[in-house]
Amino acid sequence: MNKMGDSGDLVVSGLSVSRGGRLILDRIDLCVPKGTWLGLVGPNGAGKTTLLSSLNGLVPSRGSISWGGTPLDGLSVRKRAQLIASVPQQPVIPSEMTVGDYVLLGRTPHIDYLGSETGDDYAGAAAAVTALELVGFEQRRLGTLSGGETQRAILARALAQEAPLMLLDEPTTSLDIGAQQSVLELVESIRLSRALTVISSLHDLTLAAQFCDELLVLDKGRVVARGKSTQVLTEDTVRTHFGAEVDILRDNGRITGVVPIRR
Repeated sequence: MNKMGDSGDLVVSGLSVSRGGRLILDRIDLCVPKGTWLGLVGPNGAGKTTLLSSLNGLVPSRGSISWGGTPLDGLSVRKRAQLIASVPQQPVIPSEMTVGDYVLLGRTPHIDYLGSETGDDYAGAAAAVTALELVGFEQRRLGTLSGGETQRAILARALAQEAPLMLLDEPTTSLDIGAQQSVLELVESIRLSRALTVISSLHDLTLAAQFCDELLVLDKGRVVARGKSTQVLTEDTVRTHFGAEVDILRDNGRITGVVPIRR
């Protein structure tokens, strides 16, 4: 990763979070170049969700976070939402709301207080619906969707924000293998077409290796490894920090699978 942050880079310096007297994140330093996909991996409780929440300004933290040289600390909620779109692990899903209305909520950061949606807002929402392959679903109620369809609607709402940075916390949780692949391929396609910066936590190491440009391994709130998946994901790293015995399958210099070995 770059040492210095260029225009559009996310730069984090000395980021620490404490809760109840316990250190959750310990002096995290990183730079995420504009347009790249950084995957956060690590065992449960490593601090992945806390790191994403800190970047989004949802938990008190120490240290600094800047985007393109602009400090995020002190920005209004509205201004921050124009820079960062976030998809939490368990978003609130109003089951009776239509897909079209739900995606349109993503335009909220661009609407003035007491203002109403403009043609640009409807166009932005429509573009997100198209990008996430939800055309024809606009009048469907969220409660009638499958897991994969719901996740696409959630991503469409985030995309409608037109923020340059997207934070995804376990975007494939509870999805079957086909839906997992579909969702991540859509994220990849959108990232490339819109030059988005994506930071996502992923439990599945195989998916993380295949889709992310670089991986950041967290354990006990600290960065223990960072770099390309082929450098970071080794049998020793997984054994040490995940407590698992695995085979790392490779083909033509790419990781194609992280397979547990029965002990």
